[in-house]
Amino acid sequence: MNQNIKRDEDKIKNWKTIHKPVLLQEIIENLNLGEGQMVFDGTLGGGGYSEEICKKILPSGILIATDLDSDAIIRSKKRLEVFNLEKKFFQENYSNIQKILEELKIEKIDKMILDLGISSDQLASSGRGISFQNLDEDLDMNLSTSLKKEKKASDILNTYSEEDLADIFFYYGGERASKKIAKAIFEARKEKEFKKVKDLVDLIEEEIGYFYKNKKIHSATKIFQALRIAVNDEIKNLEKTLKLSPKILKSGGIVGVVTFHSLEDSLVKRVFREMEDMGVAERINKKVIKPKWNEVKDNPRARSAKLRLLKII
Repeated sequence: MNQNIKRDEDKIKNWKTIHKPVLLQEIIENLNLGEGQMVFDGTLGGGGYSEEICKKILPSGILIATDLDSDAIIRSKKRLEVFNLEKKFFQENYSNIQKILEELKIEKIDKMILDLGISSDQLASSGRGISFQNLDEDLDMNLSTSLKKEKKASDILNTYSEEDLADIFFYYGGERASKKIAKAIFEARKEKEFKKVKDLVDLIEEEIGYFYKNKKIHSATKIFQALRIAVNDEIKNLEKTLKLSPKILKSGGIVGVVTFHSLEDSLVKRVFREMEDMGVAERINKKVIKPKWNEVKDNPRARSAKLRLLKII
């Protein structure tokens, strides 16, 4: 396990995941997994995908998994210990997959899966202000539990220009009132810095709460999504990893990506099409795969999920 993981495992030994992996059946079927394959789960989370992957690649397969959250790795490692196969866990961003493979002396892998959603477990108890529901937490929003962090959400809120804030809220969150919120933040921070989740949620509620009163999502949803993406450089890391696919996957290898908002999906669709045009890969599904009605009914968070898959030639 990565040296950064130093949490007390006893604290979470009785942990039970509340996260439900989205589009699990569709992913496992389309990855065409088999005994002995090497598979990369770049967003380990609660280990839901990895559990099914292990069942398919036993006994000589290798699971390589990454997550920025050390607690997620400890929990999933415990969950997956029943499977007697080689498993490698790293507290790394999935975009570092090439470096990880070099470290393992593995040239290429067979399959790769990326689920870009935030697990229910992280939303419930990250301690880092990832959810707007945890009002007393600091405005951190780093997915990593590492002490070394380049920036926090509070840094962005307290130092970025009004124009840059508006751009983040609009392009990463799709918030139509991006300029209104940015202006309100710019004015409010002259009197008091944004430090806690409550500071930001109260401002959003005051400015646009009325608009979201009868909507299915909370008024802070898009702003928090945008800040999380900006803090963690999620779009840049996603594009980097997708473009690495032909280098790290064997011929016939498959990458599957589950997205949860239009910005991510548009990027995946564009990069997959570009690689297809270059003749290095082919899209398995040109029409996006979405959750069935029964899954959405059982897990409302699955409603916006989209799955795209690419096969390396």
